[in-house]
Amino acid sequence: MNSSPLFPELPSFCVPPALARQFQAAGPAMVAVVNSRVQAHPGLPGWLGGRSYRMLELNHENHHAFMSTVFVFSQYGLLARTLPWVYRSYMGQGLARDYFPAALRIWMDAVREHLGDQTATPILEVYDWMIRSHERLLDAAATPPQEPAPVAGTWDDLRAPVLEALFQGDARRALELVSPKVRVPEDLVSLYIDLLQPLLVQVGNLWEAGRISVAQEHLASAVVGRVMAGFATFRFTTARQARRAIVTSAPSELHEIGAWMLADLLELGGWHVRYLGANVPENALLDMIEEFRPELVAISVTMPYHLERALELVRLARANPGLSGLRIMVGGMATRNMEDLVLSQGVDGTATEAAEAVALAEAWMEQAP
Repeated sequence: MNSSPLFPELPSFCVPPALARQFQAAGPAMVAVVNSRVQAHPGLPGWLGGRSYRMLELNHENHHAFMSTVFVFSQYGLLARTLPWVYRSYMGQGLARDYFPAALRIWMDAVREHLGDQTATPILEVYDWMIRSHERLLDAAATPPQEPAPVAGTWDDLRAPVLEALFQGDARRALELVSPKVRVPEDLVSLYIDLLQPLLVQVGNLWEAGRISVAQEHLASAVVGRVMAGFATFRFTTARQARRAIVTSAPSELHEIGAWMLADLLELGGWHVRYLGANVPENALLDMIEEFRPELVAISVTMPYHLERALELVRLARANPGLSGLRIMVGGMATRNMEDLVLSQGVDGTATEAAEAVALAEAWMEQAP
């Protein structure tokens, strides 16, 4: 899907695959150049406003990883959909608007120096388009992100107090609030899908808008994890069936609550689940797949620049003839509007939310001989 509501008619960019891989391989050298020149730029103090330069170093690393994904998979619609979020989230952290076009010009210089002015023309055209789109991106970034409509019912009276407990870091209080309403497995599913998941989206939007800090966002997420852990013994009351699953975040992916929720919900359905958490190396995960022999492997990807490593993991699994019957699901926020690409890479199915992933896994098992 190479369009977006903001840019319904994107230019017809065409970065050859070999050039995309050159850009990817030159990453460390180009990031070093960009870091050095941004740090020496006279506008830097005004861009940062007293904030740590480390924020920009991380941004430059993420920028290269993301642009590599865009070029390797020719996903320019993904670029157009993601740029307003980048503007909104970094400006929410206090970064000045003038940083973006200046940094993109520095990236263009780094690309020319490492890939050659003539060779790199298709990539430079993309960077030039981003610079020319600066004012439109600023307008788009000023629009608050859309929050999902809450599901009316069980949790209406608890949304505000639970959110307050998340920001206070009070896992005990959060558990005290929700525990009386979790009596049967279906209640735990509702807790995850109808309360915790929408609250996490709300927390992310507040961070994106600059209304809470990174530390507060991490604190709220950690409390959600502790609440989920509080129901561990409750989950295991379901009789275990023969079907097996491995659930993990993608290599390098540090977001894990979506995968954790899926693992818990599969366990509620009787699956024997091995949940591996965040940032599992490819080789270690492949070894476990061979040893455990699951029917399902579910890989969660939140940040788009981790999608390529998730798909490389799929490629490696598909190259093993001993895993020919394995069902592989790749899901999470990074797969939204990317379903066609993901499914073309040997993946059996995608899902952006845990409940959708569970339904897909159950449907696969019903089809199994």
